[in-house]
Amino acid sequence: MESVDLILLVPVSFAAGLAAGGSVGLVGDVADAPPVGDDRSSLGPAGTVRGKLDLSFGAAALRLQVATTTGPARDTVYWWEDGWHRSDDHWAWIGAVALGAGPSLGWQPRGGLRLGLATTAGVMGIGSFHDFGGSTAYLLDPQQNDLDNPDNLDPYTLQVVPTAEVVASVHLGKRLAAEVELGYTLALVPAADLSGVPPESSARRTAFALGAVFVAVGVYAPLAPGS
Repeated sequence: MESVDLILLVPVSFAAGLAAGGSVGLVGDVADAPPVGDDRSSLGPAGTVRGKLDLSFGAAALRLQVATTTGPARDTVYWWEDGWHRSDDHWAWIGAVALGAGPSLGWQPRGGLRLGLATTAGVMGIGSFHDFGGSTAYLLDPQQNDLDNPDNLDPYTLQVVPTAEVVASVHLGKRLAAEVELGYTLALVPAADLSGVPPESSARRTAFALGAVFVAVGVYAPLAPGS
């Protein structure tokens, strides 16, 4: 008698849950007070507005996020004016928008308390905006800057760079949960030529590592729970 092997195909479905959150908070660079001669940028205290979507499969999830950061900063600028000059005491402002995605894990030790840990990688658009005066007034090219306009945008840099982040979170609540996040964002920003300066100045902002710690509070809620 011939044997017959029966293969049973059992369909398995994975139902994903979708949740969203938004928060506001404060950011500070760990290089907030670099020593003299250190070309690292410093940021802070600055503000952040953040939003995220979590596509979850049980305890694991795919985190999609957008984060904006803006605040006062310190950077270093070099330029040529009958010799090389340097300024790291001018007023500066950094603005950044980051898009990222990555895995996250959640743990619910009791009722409405949930702990989370996530990492993301993505890209950051970052601008460094300056207000020059005194010895740096030479960089205000009158053909590219309206020197009589207090709202004139002084020389700046705009770049897109890779970024990575690690975030720990605490949620409290079963449906609409209060959320606190503590995280660290890293972006390596290369040197860049300044826009809006006299061409002969060869003005350039030095490279820096933006290593920012943030804390944010907000809300987090399921949109489409898995089944």
